[in-house]
Amino acid sequence: MVSPCCIVGLGNPGKEYEGTRHNVGKKLVKSLSRKWDIRIDRRGRTYRFGKGESEGRAVYLCLPSVFMNESGKAVQGIMHRFKLSLDALLVVHDDADIPFGKIKLVYSSTSGGHRGVASIIEHVGSHEFARLKIGIGREESKDLVEYVLERFTAEEKKVINKLFLLCEKAIAVWIDEGIEKAMSLYNNRRILTC
Repeated sequence: MVSPCCIVGLGNPGKEYEGTRHNVGKKLVKSLSRKWDIRIDRRGRTYRFGKGESEGRAVYLCLPSVFMNESGKAVQGIMHRFKLSLDALLVVHDDADIPFGKIKLVYSSTSGGHRGVASIIEHVGSHEFARLKIGIGREESKDLVEYVLERFTAEEKKVINKLFLLCEKAIAVWIDEGIEKAMSLYNNRRILTC
C-alpha cells in the first residue's frame, strides 16, 4: 500500500497577510483544497489540515498557523502526528530569486535564504525533502521584506491563477511518479506575463 503524502503551503497567519506575495504557497494549498474537495478544517497545535485523496493516493493538505519563520514547528508536528517520512513531504513556498510567473521543483536543497524553509530544515533535521518554489521575482528598487509583504496586483493575480494550474499538474506528477519526474517535466516552465 502506498503511504500518504503531505503538501504544506507556507505563509503568515492573519487577514493582513492574505493575498501577499509571501503567502503564495498557502494560497496554492487552499486552491488545491477547493479543487480536490479536501476541507482544511482540522487543527493541530501549530497547523490546520485536511485529509483526502488525489491521484489514487491519500493526501494531507496542511497550513501552518504560526508565522513563516516558525514553519518548522508546524511541519515537525505534522510529520510526527501522521508518522510520515520526509519522502512524503512537499513544501510549497514563494521565491523572490525566481522570476515572477515561473516555478521550480527541487529536492535536497538549501533554504536559499528563505526563513520558513530554514526553520523546517532545522526542525526536521534534514533538507532531504521536495519543494515547489513559486517565483514572485523582486523589484530592486524596493526593500525585499516590503516587497514580499505587498499584495499581488490585479494583473499579477491573473498570472498567478494560470500558474496555479501548472503547479497542480506538477504536484499531480509528484504524487503519482515522484519528484524526479516532476522536475524533468515542469522545471523552468513559466506563464508568460504581460
